[in-house]
Amino acid sequence: MRKIFLFISISLFLGCATTIPDKMTKLDTFDPTNQVIIIKSFDLNPDIATDVSKAYIIEFGKEIALDIQNCFYSKGYKNIRIDGDPNEGDYLIKGKITELSGGNKHQRIWLGFGYGGTIASARGEIINLKKSKTLIDFNITKQSNWTYSNNEAAIRENIYEIAVELVNKALEKP
Repeated sequence: MRKIFLFISISLFLGCATTIPDKMTKLDTFDPTNQVIIIKSFDLNPDIATDVSKAYIIEFGKEIALDIQNCFYSKGYKNIRIDGDPNEGDYLIKGKITELSGGNKHQRIWLGFGYGGTIASARGEIINLKKSKTLIDFNITKQSNWTYSNNEAAIRENIYEIAVELVNKALEKP
């Protein structure tokens, strides 16, 4: 009985996924009211992806830009352009997807406790184009530990969560 308890305790301890802290440094005020925001498709090297179909993730750089645009739209900001000319904008959001790990769906379902979780990370900046000044540096990581989705769908959810967090934190007033 003691061995079973010890095994379960160790499994729970080792299986629990750590939460990776996000980093967002606001260097100056970001107020997109009545301003044009240009969002560049994020850079993505498909070779960084593990346990996920490379064909599926190839457009994630564009998709995260669209997710960011939709998040701004939902907050009432409508003057957002994807891959527009920076000379026509007030702010530029650009970034790079730095990690994509699909995890393992079967481990997520059957073992839980963080086993088989997906991970997606992106870093980048928001720049005031008129002043040529970085306003916000960000490095955001999202994980899916409890989803029943396949690896591709779960990691796509992580990409969306990164966009939501970026927009929410960028719009926070100091």
